[in-house]
Amino acid sequence: NRFHQYHGSQNNQRPGCILFKTSARCLALLSSTNTSPSISCKCFSLCQHFLLFGSWFQLSVYRLFASLTDLAEPIQQLTSNNQGRSSREHVPFTLLARKEKCGELLYEKRHYEKGHWACITMREDTYEQSICYGFMRIMRYICQQNSLGDYLGMTLPIVTVVRTDENHSVISHDVTVAYYLPVEHQAQPPQPYDSDIIIEVWPAAVVYTRPFTGPTNEMTIVGQINAMAELLDSPGVCVNDSFIVAGYTNPAHSHRQNEIWFLERR
Repeated sequence: NRFHQYHGSQNNQRPGCILFKTSARCLALLSSTNTSPSISCKCFSLCQHFLLFGSWFQLSVYRLFASLTDLAEPIQQLTSNNQGRSSREHVPFTLLARKEKCGELLYEKRHYEKGHWACITMREDTYEQSICYGFMRIMRYICQQNSLGDYLGMTLPIVTVVRTDENHSVISHDVTVAYYLPVEHQAQPPQPYDSDIIIEVWPAAVVYTRPFTGPTNEMTIVGQINAMAELLDSPGVCVNDSFIVAGYTNPAHSHRQNEIWFLERR
C-alpha cells in the first residue's frame, strides 16, 4: 500500500516550448475522453481547480482548448468560476491541534480516516509535467472513464505525493497524483479503465499541515518543506523523504490555496 509505505535531468528546452508541449499533451489526454456534452461541461468546469497546477498555467492553454474543441461555454466557466473550497466535497478529517503565533496559523495537526484514493504515478522531464499528465489522466477517470461510465464528482484537495533527497533540496520527478473518492463511492469505488490508475486504501493517518498561497513548483515546494520542518517541535516524528502537496483552488487564481502535509510515522 502506497500510503503505508510513506509512513515507514536537466531539460534543455526553452520554457515556452515546454509549456506548449505540456499543454498540448494534457489537452490531448482530456479531449480523447468520450464524454457526453453534460459530462464534458462538468469536467471542464472542475478543470479550473487544477489544470496544469503550477505557475506556468497560461492563457494560451485556454486558446488551445478553444482551437481543439467547440466548448465555448465550458471554457467560460473554467476561466470565470473561482468559488474554490466552498462548492466541493472535502476529504474528511478531525482537527487535533493548532499552533499559532501572533494570530497567524503556523500549522495544524489532523487525523484523517482510512479511505479509498485513485492514484497514478508519473515520471516526466519536469515536476510540473508529471503533475499535469497525472492529473489529466485522473480527470478522465473522474469524468467518465470508469466502470460506472459517469461523472464521479470532485473532491478537495487533489494531492500530489512528492519525494525528496535527505537534505530536502531536490524533488524527484516521480510524482503520485491522488484523488479522494466521494463519500457515495467509498464503499464500492468505480474501477478505472486506465490500467495505470490504481484504487488504493490509504490507512488512517496523523498529518501536520501548513497553508501557503501561490504557485506549486519545485522551488516553492522545497521552500515550504523546509519552512514546515523548522516549525515543528519534533520533526523527527514525521516521515522525512515523502511529503504531500494539497491543492484547493484554481491555479490561475491570484490567491491559490495550498497546503504542505507531513505524515506522522506509524
